Amino acid sequence: MISPPENRPSSLPLLIALITGSCVAYSGLYAMPLWIGALADHLNLDPAIAGYMGSLQLLMAAFAAIVIARQSTKLSVRQIALYGCLLVLIANLASALLSNTLLLFLARGMSGIGEGLLLANLNMAISRTKTPDRFFALSQTTIALFGIGLFLAAPGLMSDFGSTGIFGIVVITSLIALPASLLFANQKEEDLSTQTPQEVPERRWLRFPAVPLLALGILFIGCQGGWAYLERMGVAKGYQVNEIGDFIMIGLLISILGPFAANQATRHFGRRAAIFIGLSLSGVAVLLASQNISPDYYRLAAAVFPFATLFIVTSYLGYLAHLDPSGAMAASAPAFINLGGALGPAAMGLMLTNGGYPVIGGAVILTYICALVLLFIRKEELHQA
Repeated sequence: MISPPENRPSSLPLLIALITGSCVAYSGLYAMPLWIGALADHLNLDPAIAGYMGSLQLLMAAFAAIVIARQSTKLSVRQIALYGCLLVLIANLASALLSNTLLLFLARGMSGIGEGLLLANLNMAISRTKTPDRFFALSQTTIALFGIGLFLAAPGLMSDFGSTGIFGIVVITSLIALPASLLFANQKEEDLSTQTPQEVPERRWLRFPAVPLLALGILFIGCQGGWAYLERMGVAKGYQVNEIGDFIMIGLLISILGPFAANQATRHFGRRAAIFIGLSLSGVAVLLASQNISPDYYRLAAAVFPFATLFIVTSYLGYLAHLDPSGAMAASAPAFINLGGALGPAAMGLMLTNGGYPVIGGAVILTYICALVLLFIRKEELHQA
C-alpha cells in the first residue's frame, strides 16, 4: 500500500540523485559497444566471446530488475541505490584491471546486477513522485547527454588506454553517484502508506505475463534489432563508416528533445497515443533505412531513430507509472527492455540471413504492431490512459 502520488514530495536532492543514478544505470547499455570492441583489440579476445559477456550483463540486469520489483517493500530506495552503485563501481574497476576471461565474465555479470538494481530503483523512485512524466523526461535527457559525451570521448580514451579507458569512465561516474544516492529518501514502500486496504486495488498485472510489460519486451525486440543493424544498413546504401557515424551523432543530438516531445504528446493526445506516435516515428525511420529506396533517406532515418527511441521509452515509462503509482511495474520495465534487447539482434540477424535488410524492416514493423495490439486491447482497471 502506498500514498497517492500527489502527497509525495519532489525536490532538488531527488533530482540530483536521479540524474547521477541514471548515468550509472544506463552506462552498461551505452558503453557496451565500446568495451566489447576494446576488449577484443586490447586482449586479443574473440569478438564473439566479448559479445557473450555483454549478453550475460544484460541478462543479469534483467534478473536483478525483476527481483527488486517483487521485493520493493523490503528495501528503501536509498539502500538499493547504494548497493547498485557499489556493485557497478567494483565490477567496472575489476574489468579495467583483469585480463582473465572467466573473471571478466564474472565482473560483467556483477555489473549487470548493479545496473539492473539501479534501473529498477530509478523507475520505482520516479513513479512515486508527484510528476513522474517530468522526471522520466529529465532522466532520459540526462542519459542522452551522457551517451553523447561517452561517444565523443571514447576514441581518444580507447586509443590511449584501451578498454581501461571505457571502464574508467563508468568507475568515475559511479564514484560521483555513490554519495548522491544518499539524497534519496530512506523510506520503504510500506512506510509510505496513508491509504486503507480498501483503497488499494488488486494488482492484476502481477499475473505473468503482464500485458503492458510483455508489449514493452516485444517492441524492444524490434527496436534494439533495428538499432543493431542501423550502421550496416548505411554501409549497404554506399555510405562510409565515418559518414554514418556523423549521421548517428546528429541523431543523438536531436534525441535530447525526445523526452520532452514525448511529454507534450502525452499531454495533448494521451499516454497510449504518445506511445503510438513514438513507434510510428521509429518504424518509419527503420523502413527508410532498410528498404531499397534512395540512399538519401538514410540520413533522415539515422537522425530520427535515436529521437524516436527516447520518445518511446519516456512515454512508456510514464504510462507504467500511471498504471501503478507504487513503481513496481516501472521497476520491472528494464527487465523486459533488456530481454527484448538481447533477443532483438539475434532475431534480426536471422531475418538478414533469410531476406536481407528489407526483411529486417518488415520484421521490426511486425513487432511494433504486435506491441500496439497488446497495448490497446488491454482494459484499464485503475485509470483512463
